[in-house]
Amino acid sequence: MNIDKYDTNLEIKIKLVQNAVEIYNNVRPHLSNYMLTPNQMHQQNKVKRKQYKSKKGSDIKSLPLDY
Repeated sequence: MNIDKYDTNLEIKIKLVQNAVEIYNNVRPHLSNYMLTPNQMHQQNKVKRKQYKSKKGSDIKSLPLDY
């Protein structure tokens, strides 16, 4: 989705991002969460969350912070 095609009004862009986050966390089920939404997965205690090992070099802590 090209967010720039919507007005340059910052308030509209903020609402679009908030809406996308709401859908991602509360509406869209995730295969890696056994077809639960992220919020459903965090609220339940029956199904154990999958743990993935990070690949070497992909750890965000290893990235330099100064640009």
